[in-house]
Amino acid sequence: MQYDKKFIAAAAGFLSARLGWVGWLLLLYACAMCCDFATGTVLALKQGVWASKTAREKLWKKCGALLMLLAAAFLDMTAQLLAANLPHGTLPFLPGALFLPMVAVWYLLAEIGSIMENAAAMGAPMPRFFKKSIETMQNSISVGKKETGKRRK
Repeated sequence: MQYDKKFIAAAAGFLSARLGWVGWLLLLYACAMCCDFATGTVLALKQGVWASKTAREKLWKKCGALLMLLAAAFLDMTAQLLAANLPHGTLPFLPGALFLPMVAVWYLLAEIGSIMENAAAMGAPMPRFFKKSIETMQNSISVGKKETGKRRK
């Protein structure tokens, strides 16, 4: 048991040194994603409407979110490469962790909102200030409507 604690502490230290605060943000998002899936499953079981097809669709949606995070990381890396190799110009923003944190926070707030909706549907009372604060944060980083991968006909 003592070696387990040392291993966990060493792994957390390594990840903190390599990934910094963005790594912790991504870990928090991963935990929220798992919690959202678990609360959604429990709610569906409680309501007697659980279906493997629906669960699969939710998992595919979460895989899509992970791909969006990967795309945001690619954008950050591209901006860093451009900034490091532009001969006489500069970028209109500081390169680094720019897109990935914004996309991660957007998805994290969506997961938190979904967890809250699931808990409320199970009968848990939700403080109004809590709901309002999440909505305010979601609105402050979201401009316009959510875009989906669906094509227009």
